[in-house]
Amino acid sequence: LLFNLSRIMKIYRMGNVLEEKPFRLVLHPMNYPPFSFFRNIFISRKHYAESPMEEIIEHEKAHVRQLHSLDILLAELLIIFQWFNPLAWVYKKTVAENHEFLADEAVLHRGYGSESYQLRILAQLFGIRSMPATHNFNQSIIQKRLKMMEKQKSSSINKFKLLLVIPAALTLFYVFACSSTESDIVAQDIP
Repeated sequence: LLFNLSRIMKIYRMGNVLEEKPFRLVLHPMNYPPFSFFRNIFISRKHYAESPMEEIIEHEKAHVRQLHSLDILLAELLIIFQWFNPLAWVYKKTVAENHEFLADEAVLHRGYGSESYQLRILAQLFGIRSMPATHNFNQSIIQKRLKMMEKQKSSSINKFKLLLVIPAALTLFYVFACSSTESDIVAQDIP
């Protein structure tokens, strides 16, 4: 974790910082995919000059606005103290995937087209190294992200139906757990 944080600081010092309140855009010379770390959005100069980056920057801004860097740091600390626990590793992976889905959703809610955004994601996928302990635009969950963008939201009626399952499950639990038969009562009376 400390090594990765020092690499981020090194890239920050090597880059040109553009203030875009409340964000900072850091254009750096390294061949890393766009990533964010707290309020800093890191993009390589080469990729920034080659193609429009509006969707990618919006994606990283979503990570910044939603404080995903804090979650990632907490997950990294959990790994440090629970490195032997497989659930800690699963938790870290799940948190990172969920952040990507949330950032993708934020980009689409800003009015960007899903097809052009998906093409941008695929274009970023090839030939770029990854930066650990940050939110990379380039993740190994690209296929899941693309499917999530195409999914339809659940209607209110479907959400209400799901809420009906909870009382039904509690009722069944109460009926089976709290009912006693005559043989149970007889067995309790025998010393």
